[in-house]
Amino acid sequence: MLADLPSEIIYHIATFLPTASSLTHLAQTCRRLHQIVTADGRIFRAFVQRRFFPSVEGIPPFWKDVAQALTSRSRALDRCAIVARFMAPSDDVKVVGVDQPTRHDRPTIGYRPCLDSYEVWTGGRWEDREEVLAWGAGETILLRIRSTGNAVDEKWLRFNDLEDVSSHDDIRGVHLLRPNHPGRTAGNEHIIYGRARGNVAHVAINPDDASYTLQQTFTNRAEVHSLDLSPGPEPILAVHNASDSVSLYRTATEESQVSPFAAVKGETEEGTPRHYSKFLSPTRLAVGYGQKTDTIMISDIIGDHISTCREFIFFDDPFESRLWPQRKARVGAIAPLGVDMNGGNAYGEVFLAGWGNSRVRLHDLRSPRMYEQEYVDLMDSNPIYCIQPVNNRFLVGAGAEAIVNIFDLRMQNAYSHFDAKPLEHSQQANPIGGEFSCFLSHQPPGSMSRHSLYQGAIYTMSSPSSTSSTIYTGVLNGVMRLNLGCTDDLLGSSSSWYQNHLDLTEDDINRKSSPTRLSSHRKIVGLSGYERPSPEIKNASAKLRTQVPLWSISETDRIRERETGWDQRWRRVDENQSWRS
Repeated sequence: MLADLPSEIIYHIATFLPTASSLTHLAQTCRRLHQIVTADGRIFRAFVQRRFFPSVEGIPPFWKDVAQALTSRSRALDRCAIVARFMAPSDDVKVVGVDQPTRHDRPTIGYRPCLDSYEVWTGGRWEDREEVLAWGAGETILLRIRSTGNAVDEKWLRFNDLEDVSSHDDIRGVHLLRPNHPGRTAGNEHIIYGRARGNVAHVAINPDDASYTLQQTFTNRAEVHSLDLSPGPEPILAVHNASDSVSLYRTATEESQVSPFAAVKGETEEGTPRHYSKFLSPTRLAVGYGQKTDTIMISDIIGDHISTCREFIFFDDPFESRLWPQRKARVGAIAPLGVDMNGGNAYGEVFLAGWGNSRVRLHDLRSPRMYEQEYVDLMDSNPIYCIQPVNNRFLVGAGAEAIVNIFDLRMQNAYSHFDAKPLEHSQQANPIGGEFSCFLSHQPPGSMSRHSLYQGAIYTMSSPSSTSSTIYTGVLNGVMRLNLGCTDDLLGSSSSWYQNHLDLTEDDINRKSSPTRLSSHRKIVGLSGYERPSPEIKNASAKLRTQVPLWSISETDRIRERETGWDQRWRRVDENQSWRS
């Protein structure tokens, strides 16, 4: 019998089981198998490495919970199960610095948020963690610190250090320093931020007494377009200026005023969008620029010097140039990938690039080709503004129409995450694969245009960690939180685990609760979207879908999920029915 086999053989067999629930069922077979499966999490760790992350560096050692969280997230992506809410400061938000500065202009549009977030584990359980979110909101920075587990707490802070402000003082970049940064001090949150007029600074904010200390300033004399911070224990700061240069600074230095040690210059023709820069690894930088050709230049930072190691060169498509002469294929977003298509370590070697002609390309520095794969939504002709990888998928924010595209990096879905739960029907539908686009059409709380649909850009995205099921998404004048969670998980027998994981309460999701009872920043909003037709099918039309509230789920919705593979909240829209919510 299986239970009589040596533990090493059982361990070897268990690593080939397809799902996390298979391991759980194996552990329930008998006492000995339970001891083997649960001992030090070794089998669940092997499952995580085999199915999700070949390298487990940075992942908390709570392997059963990690396996459950990652499997749940993958099932949610298979079913396009998204729970959307807006983020808004609580009523007791603390003011750090200047409360009501004097404004010297009258902005005609809202702010464009820049985001950063991270989470760390603070105790001996999966539940004991702290998540930090920061975003630039005009001239201020909003900061949320949320603790769960044994020390449940949530703090909101609003930081501004200027007495007099205008649109030139808007925050253009914000980065939270991680706990392993050598410049961090205990009890403080450290932020590097840049304002449009050129000020770049590092401050330490004490969330307990709402005070701040200026740690460093970074010398810069040009308008700031954006900031990026390299990963690793001693991050390098890249300040992308409106003058089309990228200045590099050491952040681990003890100097109070930091000068750039190197700079990258790119040529762009007048009147075109500014180029884009992004770190692919601690010492590798990608810069997109264009003149007659559109180029991504990859540079390695060696000491205080920069050397170009590769260029990806593209020419505008003649057919597209005739159709849209004003639309240029400029780089608008770059996102590094930690693993390649075969699951091997590809740190700094593989990345996605989003272009102004609505295409996303997969690039591999180890390949002689200009790109390996191209991803496109035929229904969306907007430029790409941001990309957020989520394991073997990625989300793309468009430059208009409030569109978020979901793409699958895999050539085919070799691992069915539907099997993570026992089959309830003999003819279980296959996963739909995540080839879907949705609209974040709701206006942020407090918006002057709250009675109209939001049709602007998706400016930025951030996910706190590689195991997180949350993606923070920046829209005009606000931030929307997208949680990847299936309805059957949130309403099932283990609902408390999934609700805690996604920061949801019974009032948020209870089917009998009226949505009017919820505050605006906790209310779940319904999304709409469309199934993207295959690029090979030129004349296909999009199939429209819209979400229903969690509290209205019926048995019909559960049957429909088993038949179609879509999450219970998604319903097909009739041809003459209003669908964009």
